[in-house]
Amino acid sequence: LQFGQDAWVEVRDSSKQKVLSRLYHAGETADVSGTPPLALIIGNAPHVTLKYNDKMVDLVPHTTVTVARLTLQ
Repeated sequence: LQFGQDAWVEVRDSSKQKVLSRLYHAGETADVSGTPPLALIIGNAPHVTLKYNDKMVDLVPHTTVTVARLTLQ
């Protein structure tokens, strides 16, 4: 994850355990690992870039207003 503006992220693994839950600031990056499927909630999603297994993930189809909700397999 790469953050162009402040954004909040929560990630849960296959057992529904929180792997990550925090506010990131503009310019920060985050590496997340866990057992898929990974459930993500990303606040301020239009300003977040997500790469999963070396592939860019388009957050637009998963975003309502500014919050993205998606599952990565």
